[in-house]
Amino acid sequence: MAKQTASAASADGGRRRDGAGLGPKRVFEGVQAVKESTTYQAIVEEGQIKEARKLILRHGKRKFGRPTAAVARALEGTEDLDRLERLSDRLLTAASWTELLDAE
Repeated sequence: MAKQTASAASADGGRRRDGAGLGPKRVFEGVQAVKESTTYQAIVEEGQIKEARKLILRHGKRKFGRPTAAVARALEGTEDLDRLERLSDRLLTAASWTELLDAE
């Protein structure tokens, strides 16, 4: 494989096409552009939502016991990250799954 890479580089005047020849500034600019894209931001938010649900379920199980199917569906159906963060905060004071979810 090393021969193929060297051959490809020679045929292209010594420039590499795999990005290894880019300077650190150009690579950083590319990373910044990706981070600023709406697609990337949506993917990150989706991960945050998933983790918030996971945290609420994990801590809620320890405090309230296993959630009912209705509670689990309600949490899975919640797509609003701000609401999930408020639910996470209320885990400290709520006395039950019902109280946790009905407070809003």
